[in-house]
Amino acid sequence: DLSSEAHVLYASGSIVDILGHTPDEIIHRPMWEFFHPDEVPLARRLHSRGVTLDKAAVLAYCRFKNNEDAYVSCECCFTIVFDVMVVCTSIYRRGSGSDARATSAPVVRKLFSSNPKDPRYHMLSHLSAKFNLSPTEQTHEPRAALFLNRFTRTLTIMYATSALEQIVGINSDDMKGRSFYYCIQEHCLGDAVRCLEGAKENDSIAYLRFWFRDPRLEDHP
Repeated sequence: DLSSEAHVLYASGSIVDILGHTPDEIIHRPMWEFFHPDEVPLARRLHSRGVTLDKAAVLAYCRFKNNEDAYVSCECCFTIVFDVMVVCTSIYRRGSGSDARATSAPVVRKLFSSNPKDPRYHMLSHLSAKFNLSPTEQTHEPRAALFLNRFTRTLTIMYATSALEQIVGINSDDMKGRSFYYCIQEHCLGDAVRCLEGAKENDSIAYLRFWFRDPRLEDHP
């Protein structure tokens, strides 16, 4: 979350492969417990700065404590998604993949940068009554995060943040277990598949723009 303690709200099962912890062992615990003590001040600054500036795709290299109390060098991509921070973590291995992510992260970060003086910054809050936050609360651009299972052909949604309901009017629990591709209108689907499959294949950071469709339309009455 965006509190000063950065409590873990969700962890995917792949954390077992990275750190040996199971998701239930880290959920609701402060994230700082898993950083190397020497890197906690830097991590706190990254968290605070990211929250303040509504940052996306901030790449950092940190040491995390695994289930054997040893520290593992990790590559982390921090992104503020409205009311949460998403941290994509992998074992750091220097190579073409990590170099490509280091190059693409600033590009994605620039695409998501927001200036409060830009009229588009608060545009979404004026398009729908769903955006009912007061001006003092509306400090971050409305965004939601979907966690997708990359090992499924349909990119099954494993978790969605609560802000999704404000943006598309669908409760986050209703999205779990659905295919992400069902959220994309048909005329955008071909490009979306190529973009996402390429990101999966190359372990890269991708930027995708598409027209949304309600995946519940596939539900039987």
